[in-house]
Amino acid sequence: MSKSDAPAGQGLVAEEPERLALLRSYRILDTPPEVGFDDLAALACHVCQAPVGLVGLIDIDRLWFKSAVGMAVDAVPLDGAICSHTIRSAEPLVVEDLAADPRFAANPLVTGESRLRFYAGVSLRNADEVPLGTLCVMDRQPRRLTEAQLDMLGRLGRQVVGLLELRRVSARHEELLAERVAVQDATEALGHDLQHRFKNSLQTIDSLISLQSRRESDERVRRAIGRMRDRLRPLYLIQDQVRAEFAGLVELRPFLRDLVRVMVEAQREAAGNAVVEEEVAELAVPREKALPIGLIVSEFLSNSFQHAFPAGGSRAGLALAETENGRARLELWDDGPGMSLPASPASGLGLQLIQVLSSQVGAKPGWETGAGTRLVLEFPVR
Repeated sequence: MSKSDAPAGQGLVAEEPERLALLRSYRILDTPPEVGFDDLAALACHVCQAPVGLVGLIDIDRLWFKSAVGMAVDAVPLDGAICSHTIRSAEPLVVEDLAADPRFAANPLVTGESRLRFYAGVSLRNADEVPLGTLCVMDRQPRRLTEAQLDMLGRLGRQVVGLLELRRVSARHEELLAERVAVQDATEALGHDLQHRFKNSLQTIDSLISLQSRRESDERVRRAIGRMRDRLRPLYLIQDQVRAEFAGLVELRPFLRDLVRVMVEAQREAAGNAVVEEEVAELAVPREKALPIGLIVSEFLSNSFQHAFPAGGSRAGLALAETENGRARLELWDDGPGMSLPASPASGLGLQLIQVLSSQVGAKPGWETGAGTRLVLEFPVR
């Protein structure tokens, strides 16, 4: 048994501000009843054969009850709380007759309607032995506990602490999750803003290039300006296809379809009545892969518009399919007169670009030329 002559509610621990801060970190004060705590209080009553069982937490000026079995009470002032004595010691406090103990004889719980006469409680302490509250049982007649009952009361007290710790871990997890969601929301908002500004900037550049092209009298310069515009289009079209909910993945099907549509409209004069066929599977890839793929498609079709169709070709196409082992296959072709591929690495700027862009997606370009031109790329999806 633990005895103390210190006034109730005073000098609970040497570092009371730290203890109160720790208690608040559990985010349990003034929360609704929970089955887990009620079950442990009821089990304490059963083991000790007592009608009243309480799980109380010692706040700054009150004893607040997380669970109250056999007594309708939410909190009591700390000055009148029997548990304020229990919390000072790691040892159980057992008072066989409260009315005969001078510390508690005048307590309202003893002299009032409750008429309590027996008390047994254990201090609820965390792993660092910081006291948080008590688990106690009470009766309306004097009595004793056996050693086995007292031992079980202590064990149940440790289970209450275990529930408190689980609750704190859960609260911290929810806090971290909320912080993560807030960071994700802020990041997505910033990303959308940057994408919007980037796309607007590219469209402004595109408009300036278009204006300069109309002013230019030299046909070769106009063609060079046109190729520059073709190489910019995938940059601003890709902004519309980024899937924010999947961390920057791009849906290739709508992206490539939009790219083909825009290029055909821009090259209508060069393409004439040419048809660009599409067979594109639904496939999402990271943006760092989608952009080079879009640039490859743009470069190939620009070559078709500039060289294949004016020379008699009338059809071009692209096909994208997912193959085995997380890979994809991209085919681009036209039915023009074909082109001469040098034996050494590509010397033309367009071929050099395709070579470099292919390496960025983990592919090696495969060329077929003769009756038309065909480019085949196989690359990992992720």
